Amino acid sequence: MKRKLVTVDAETLLATPMSKTMFIVDGLIPQGVNVLSGAAKIGKSWLMLWLASVSRTTRLGNPDHALRCAVSLFGGYTKTN
Repeated sequence: MKRKLVTVDAETLLATPMSKTMFIVDGLIPQGVNVLSGAAKIGKSWLMLWLASVSRTTRLGNPDHALRCAVSLFGGYTKTN
């Protein structure tokens, strides 16, 4: 089954109304795919755990989203390194 590639020109894209950006943590982490990358052992996992705990104890955004991120990061699988 062949599907034709659908393209959009710049004018149509600019004229299309976009929905408001939703944030997990207000003004800091947008909803969607986010990548936190860096060198090994510099504290990426600890940063996410800290962010989840801060957003849980303060009103930075939707605390359940950040907490779910941390739980999936630390509890969803076993690290082998």
